[in-house]
Amino acid sequence: MPENSVVKVKESKFLGKGIFLTDSLFFKVFNIGVRGDNPEKSLGSPSFVYLSEATARRYFGDQDPAGQTIEIKNRVLTIAGTFKDFPTNSHIHPQIVANLKLLFTENELNAWGGFGYVTYIRLKNGSNADAVQTKIRTMFYNRVGKIFADLGVSFVPYLQRVDTIHLHSSLMGEVETNGDYQTIYIFSAIALLILFIAAANYMNLSTARFSSRAKEVGIRKVSGARKGMLALQFLGESIVLSLISLIIALVLAKFLSPILPNLLHRNIDLNLFTANKIFLYYLPATIVVGLLAGSYPAYFLSSFKPITTLKGKVGDARRSIILRKVLTLIQLLITIGLIVCTYTVYSQLQYLNHRNLGFNRDNIMMLPLSTKDAAEKADLLKEKILNVPGIVSVAATSSYPGNIDQGEGFVPEGFDSTQTVLMFRQDVDYDYFKTIGARMHSGRFFSKDYPTDATASIINQTAQKLFGWKDAIGKTIRSAGGQFKIHRNWCLQRHEYPIAS
Repeated sequence: MPENSVVKVKESKFLGKGIFLTDSLFFKVFNIGVRGDNPEKSLGSPSFVYLSEATARRYFGDQDPAGQTIEIKNRVLTIAGTFKDFPTNSHIHPQIVANLKLLFTENELNAWGGFGYVTYIRLKNGSNADAVQTKIRTMFYNRVGKIFADLGVSFVPYLQRVDTIHLHSSLMGEVETNGDYQTIYIFSAIALLILFIAAANYMNLSTARFSSRAKEVGIRKVSGARKGMLALQFLGESIVLSLISLIIALVLAKFLSPILPNLLHRNIDLNLFTANKIFLYYLPATIVVGLLAGSYPAYFLSSFKPITTLKGKVGDARRSIILRKVLTLIQLLITIGLIVCTYTVYSQLQYLNHRNLGFNRDNIMMLPLSTKDAAEKADLLKEKILNVPGIVSVAATSSYPGNIDQGEGFVPEGFDSTQTVLMFRQDVDYDYFKTIGARMHSGRFFSKDYPTDATASIINQTAQKLFGWKDAIGKTIRSAGGQFKIHRNWCLQRHEYPIAS
């Protein structure tokens, strides 16, 4: 899993995000361009690291970073080389790749039962993934299956295709927040509907002004033009108009691309102006839209009889009028549908942004303590921050609401020792609940006036219902770290996860 830490480069310090601790085979599993001699050997040592090209530019500018040193967690590491930035549609985006031994001992790495690592397996061509998965499960059960069975915990390891993770995976503990294929389908459908509205508008406008082109058609037919030639002319006009629209769209996208990431709060790599995209996607799509939009006007206008049109008559236009009415009705229905959907999404977002979470999230700033030294001096830091005018309260916590990833097995009072309940644990200080403005359901918050609070815990209502307790105060929960007595019961309203502290 990626780490975050302060990275010292000469006299400068950076907040390093996406620090991946791996073994020596990382670049053999992920076939991405690497600059540096023998990456497998270098990455096998805890003294060497690799930087992504973007991170190397951030730290060293245009200098070659190979051979330079950086400092992470009080360890001086030599840069062995750089690797190409992972594409935006990848499920991982490492910035720094170092050896696992940078933080973990040999015993910790060889211990079974830890779930803090992500294991990638590259299969040989023609390998049976199901057979490999069965062997992995057998090995897992032989090693630690009985231990988890005795605890009443069931884990079933399985293989997951890497190319399905980015859009099709939403498991607990993902390396990064993934995308969603349904979102792509929805926005693609909206884009197609808007294109249909534009094409229908063109059809309506072209057939509505048929009288202004009737004489042109009559004269050209009298001069020898055939129906097919006229149809090609009108189709050509439609395609030219589509190409002009494409140019305008690309220019607008180019100028608006710096604004979109801030507007959408996401990094967006448009990368529009590549030959492959222009000739393989944009031009064919534009020509198809032009042909579809101009198909009926070309057929309708090229069908005029020359004698009738030269007399100022255009014949029976009832079919054109009926088609225009149908297209207008469809456009209206699509527009109403898009407006309703937009309002629904807006209402849902407003609900998400303003719903009662059980604590006050306004005017709260989070300051990550990215080094061990900073974490050990949290009390001193609190004291310094409280002296700043305008600061009301300061608290320390292992994680913040909505991003609690410290899972642990607990045995509640009244449960058999084999009935382990996996819950999320958050370690906090005495001022945490006051700082976030949490509301108590029953009991009280932590207090320095009660020395027993050092071994006390607070659970939320979800955990209380899960345990089947009518009154949680005074009961105990037991974990591998010891036994905790519940002196109070705290409710985080509508919180997604059961928490024990």
